[in-house]
Amino acid sequence: MLQKNILEYFCIIIFINVLVSYHQMSDYLVHEIGHMIDVKPREYAERTNLVLEEYGVQYLFREQYNREIWKEARKIISPDNIDNSLKNCKDQDFKNCKGFFINSGPYTYIQYIWWNLESFYPGYWGKLNNLYRYNITLIKGMSKTEGMVFLTNLIIGIDLGYYFERYGLAFQDNVPFNNSLTSTNYKKGMELAIKQGKVKTGIYKKFWYCDNNQYNFTLNKGAGCYKNNNNYNINIFKVVYKYNIYNITLPKINCNGHLGFEIVENNVVIAFTNDLYYLDRTKYPNGYKPRYKIVAYDRLLNYKESIYRNL
Repeated sequence: MLQKNILEYFCIIIFINVLVSYHQMSDYLVHEIGHMIDVKPREYAERTNLVLEEYGVQYLFREQYNREIWKEARKIISPDNIDNSLKNCKDQDFKNCKGFFINSGPYTYIQYIWWNLESFYPGYWGKLNNLYRYNITLIKGMSKTEGMVFLTNLIIGIDLGYYFERYGLAFQDNVPFNNSLTSTNYKKGMELAIKQGKVKTGIYKKFWYCDNNQYNFTLNKGAGCYKNNNNYNINIFKVVYKYNIYNITLPKINCNGHLGFEIVENNVVIAFTNDLYYLDRTKYPNGYKPRYKIVAYDRLLNYKESIYRNL
């Protein structure tokens, strides 16, 4: 049964590729096919099926129109103080800022929770489909949200509770996933998976820094920049204060695997950017002098920190 499903899955993907090559396919059609091969079709209607639609946009069509959506997503999810960031989001983009990454919010954005992982681990979504369809007993007694998180942990091989909690993933009663408030069945399942060596703990990767080019980079087995290489000087950034704004100019990194920069103020991450500058519009208390450092990330999520810099 599992082999049959895998064959069907890849036949559909090949079918999509053929149609795209003749320019006979739209995002809408990919969207509807997504419903057909989604985990328990329509059970998570307008939620998880959007991953296949994103596959069509990001990989098959090679379109860049949604680059700004990715930037908006990272703007909200990157800061350490996520609640403050959510309060500053734009109402014209979504009615309930708190629901940006929760399934109760506009579903246009929900696929990024899954697509970030697919971008780093191509094939993840197909494996999740198969586990959910044919190994449903693995998540017996867990909520829908817990079940998706648990199966993802098994596939990726690390405990990603922190990841889904950061996004506020929710399927039932719109209660966001909370790693410390999971059910007994979820806790027991995780304890067994960890004991059997199927899931590792203590690994913290910021997959939310992913952008719309990550998927193709991973497929092409691109190289990183910062694991064992000290040739990149990231201490040459500048901070200029003007018109109540701190303008941070970032160094240009000549490495294809470079992803972007984390902006840190006094040990607190305030933003992540792919650009060569960042404008900090924070209204600091009178007399306070912010101190910044930057952290360069590559597409393998290796990173390199700068020294702190004041004005």
